Amino acid sequence: MNVHPGHIHMVVSFPPRLSVTDFMGILKGKTAIRMIKNYPNLKKKPYWDHYFWSWGYFVNTIEINKDMIWHYIKYQEDEEHKT
Repeated sequence: MNVHPGHIHMVVSFPPRLSVTDFMGILKGKTAIRMIKNYPNLKKKPYWDHYFWSWGYFVNTIEINKDMIWHYIKYQEDEEHKT
């Protein structure tokens, strides 16, 4: 995982019985609930518009491009540490 102010890069594995849409719904739902529970002041921020996550997401399979994607995530992390 690599966290940026405007987005998060994650490499995850989940069972094939779950669709990508179901997985993302579970991931976003559970993390939003936990973040609001642990940091209740987040709920008061006017820019959330009652949502913790944005509506969209980008997903790509990585079996073929695994090395390229790991390199990209590491590169993003290195770039963030430079600032």
